[in-house]
Amino acid sequence: MSFTNYLHKLVFPLIILLLAYLPLAGQTPYVFRHLKVENGLSNNNVKTILKDCEGFLWIGTANGLNRYDGYSFKVYQPKEKDIHSLLSNDIWNLQEDGLGNLWIGSEARYCIYDRDKDNFITDIPSYLLKIGIQINGTYKVHVDKRHNLWVLQGQNAFYFNFSHKTLKTFKIENFPEETPELSISDDGENLYLLWNSTLLKLENNAKKCKRVDNISLPSNSIIEKHIYTDYHGGIWLYSYTDEQIFYKKNIKSEWNQIKLHSKIETKSNAVRSILDDSNGHVW
Repeated sequence: MSFTNYLHKLVFPLIILLLAYLPLAGQTPYVFRHLKVENGLSNNNVKTILKDCEGFLWIGTANGLNRYDGYSFKVYQPKEKDIHSLLSNDIWNLQEDGLGNLWIGSEARYCIYDRDKDNFITDIPSYLLKIGIQINGTYKVHVDKRHNLWVLQGQNAFYFNFSHKTLKTFKIENFPEETPELSISDDGENLYLLWNSTLLKLENNAKKCKRVDNISLPSNSIIEKHIYTDYHGGIWLYSYTDEQIFYKKNIKSEWNQIKLHSKIETKSNAVRSILDDSNGHVW
């Protein structure tokens, strides 16, 4: 079995769950296999997963970053007084940009995996300055579906297109001067920000930001909300702490709650992430 086929049949606990409302008739059943600490994984609390352009599987956990080659794990963890090691053991998200850079997010900090040196770039402001992005203080990084880079800091947003090597800047009106806690997603063209139950849209072509929705959900609904926008313009809300999922087909549609009815035995239906593939399936 090739490495790629092997990866396609791997699923980690709490990570990937095919939403039950999707049509599954006639499809080959997916094989669920577990890789655990006993197999070399640094921690069983998996928070994020990414397959990179070289075929490696990266797994971010509550206690370290893992690189899996289909046979064994290599574990990365912070090292005292080493400025080129991970900033934190608690890995929240993994993203790969158009240059193949792997962005590792933990809390409000980021570092970049240096493939040539097999270590990490931790001075992100200096790195971003090379492409014209000047930041200081707290910021957010998002790599969109086209692998281009967005950086948000306070009322400023930067968009760098790796193919064209061009930089755009945006002003986000009525936004805090200090970067707030927010969830970010995109539809391949525009950026969506979920902040204080307000949904904002950064329009790439128009270089402007506008409010598109004040989200009002049932009183017993998601407290900690995260957003995902799919390739078809659908918008999803989910939470790390429970199984509630809300969906609207487009900006003008009403919110509908999606019930998870998985026939696959998992430890929890809490949702860590949502993705859609080229076949129109939402995971």
